[in-house]
Amino acid sequence: MWLSYREHTDACSIQHGRNGRESRLPAVPHLKVDGYCAETRTVYEFNGCYWHACPRCQSLRDVPTLAEDTLAQRYERTMDRLQRITQAGYTVEVQWECDFDREILQKHPELERLPIVEQSPL
Repeated sequence: MWLSYREHTDACSIQHGRNGRESRLPAVPHLKVDGYCAETRTVYEFNGCYWHACPRCQSLRDVPTLAEDTLAQRYERTMDRLQRITQAGYTVEVQWECDFDREILQKHPELERLPIVEQSPL
């Protein structure tokens, strides 16, 4: 939903899972990204608060998860990944789930009715 919103607001064609597939970057081919606009070399990453360990939402940083890592480790991996993408020369736009829910969905509830959202459970 966020990537569809950004396609509209940025007036850029973003390749993502709902319109084809996740992207692999030419300069960092071993990494998949949530969205990529080749015209601007912009990478779009939507970070779910639990899966990427949002420091504002997930306070129990050292408790093991079901995946046998900690939230602190998840966050560190996420930040390392974003740094590798940036160092490869891409612009990175990151959206945390909690910020999207609070700042965008509350102001634009019509986003939940986008045709692409209705066709896919993600």
